[in-house]
Amino acid sequence: MFENLGQSESIDGIDQQLVNELAQNTSDNIRALRKHERYEITLGLVAQPGQMSCPNQLNVSGHTVDISNGGCMAVFQRPLAVGDVYRVSVDPADGDFPLIFARCVRVRLLREDAFEVGFSFLTRIDVNEAIKGNGGAS
Repeated sequence: MFENLGQSESIDGIDQQLVNELAQNTSDNIRALRKHERYEITLGLVAQPGQMSCPNQLNVSGHTVDISNGGCMAVFQRPLAVGDVYRVSVDPADGDFPLIFARCVRVRLLREDAFEVGFSFLTRIDVNEAIKGNGGAS
């Protein structure tokens, strides 16, 4: 019944190691692990299905919360389908962005009329260059 009693010391050691690792998860350390720098900037967006055969099936407007060269977080009034590919257009007034094809990687309900959508871009874009004409990234 008590043959595993000595294992609690190693479990405590493992627990302490995990606590130490979690303590090192500061904002700066997490930011350093990201592939691309994120810009906290609001840009107008329109998302449409990535398939050219059904472009008018869905046309959802929203705005970015942040954007990087590899993806963005945006807010829309309705949810998008996780795993689907979308054509994402940035409002021309917000910068000179190319047409972006992006995969929806997550959706989170914020309110009944607001959904946070995470996009991963299928090709890298240069955010700093695209917004340069509009005062640069903030």
